[in-house]
Amino acid sequence: MATVWAARLRGSHGFSKVVAIKTMLPVLSSDPRFEQMFLAEAQIAARIDHPNVCEILDVGEDRGVVYLVMNWVDGESLAALLSTCSEAARAIPPAVAARIVAQAARGLHAAHVLQTEGGTPCPVIHRDVSPQNILVTCAGVVTIVDFGVARAAERSEHTTEAGFIKGKVAYLAPEQIEGRDIDVRVDVFALGVVLYELVSGKHPFAAETDLATLLAIAAPDPAPPLPDDEHVCPAALRAIVERALEKDLDKRYASMRELATALEAFAAGVEKGADDVSAFVTLVLGAQRKERAKELREAVRSADLRRAQREADTGRALSARPSALSARAEARQSVGPPARRRALLFALIGITGIGLGAMGLRASQVAGTTKLTSTAPLSPAPTPTPAATPTATAAATATATLTATATAAATATAALTATAIPSAGTSAAPTATTTTTTTVGAVPAPGARGGGRNASSGKPAASASSGVKKGPLDGWD
Repeated sequence: MATVWAARLRGSHGFSKVVAIKTMLPVLSSDPRFEQMFLAEAQIAARIDHPNVCEILDVGEDRGVVYLVMNWVDGESLAALLSTCSEAARAIPPAVAARIVAQAARGLHAAHVLQTEGGTPCPVIHRDVSPQNILVTCAGVVTIVDFGVARAAERSEHTTEAGFIKGKVAYLAPEQIEGRDIDVRVDVFALGVVLYELVSGKHPFAAETDLATLLAIAAPDPAPPLPDDEHVCPAALRAIVERALEKDLDKRYASMRELATALEAFAAGVEKGADDVSAFVTLVLGAQRKERAKELREAVRSADLRRAQREADTGRALSARPSALSARAEARQSVGPPARRRALLFALIGITGIGLGAMGLRASQVAGTTKLTSTAPLSPAPTPTPAATPTATAAATATATLTATATAAATATAALTATAIPSAGTSAAPTATTTTTTTVGAVPAPGARGGGRNASSGKPAASASSGVKKGPLDGWD
């Protein structure tokens, strides 16, 4: 149900450690039942603390892929050991087989006697004990892996559904096949089958089909007897195997501890060195181990190269970034201040215009009216001489309106009536009397064109028929 990968865990100060990453097979990841079993393995196995059980370090999910992080076991499975020995026609020494199975029994016993944090017994039944799930290293250490179908007594969700059997067909106990209640002795039976294979090189109940194998296991007949040869299988070891494979639960070993104790006692009675697991595994699997170590070194080297390339690319990107930032900063320094000064100038002009407009509006509201009236009746002139020019009478009426916006605004109305005799050709200067009435509301700004006479030319201002000027800037030079 999963694939196992070699991985490297990197830490600070150059720390690194090779670990195993276990991921669900893509074809099973969409099935919630398999995902539940996969996560249950992490929850159950993480609670088992024993040197013969593979430790779960972490569990996680990456882009929809659920994975477990486990200790890396630098060894091979018993399935690989059996296959290699079969190809080389090499028999496994009985004491070596006993030592291997005894260590596996110790690890499984730790799961069988597991307790909750409160001290309540919570036995974990592996239910998938097989050569594929027992690893052995060249150092002679045996490790139990894959609790994916394990059943904890406190977890009802791990109870097998009706019609389903969990585990490999060839290693099921009779009570599992019959659907009866199970306990730790189903693991004892499965480990007995493994021990039978290690000693004889073949499976005790194997048949042509899975159904035939199931029927052979469920039948009341015992397993075929092992060879009656002290070099192949001593009598003491045959007795241990037969008891482990008892189909009657009451005759089978009641616990893994009993099985481990019996196997260790047997191994202790053999010739010294005959039970050396490390020497035998190194002899049989040494070449495979060297090949795997080479592959692992190549994988680590490749990972280091990829990491160095990523760091180099990142360094180049970071080094290019300050240059781009400094270039943009220089551009802001060269372009920014004039632009800011122009923006400030426009803002000040706008504010000034708003202020002037407000002042002009207020001034226009309080402005008064200026009227100027001038009458100059003249006394009769003496009789002119023949050379005198005719009498001229001139009358002018002018009305002017000035509207100024900004600093001043004024409105003025002036009426002027004048009758005069030009002095040219006269013998006496005219006598004039002038009366003036003036109302002043405001004083126009200097230079403004307003009512009355033009300051520079002395000509009369525009007549009333010209009308009032339009716009706030009318009347300004």
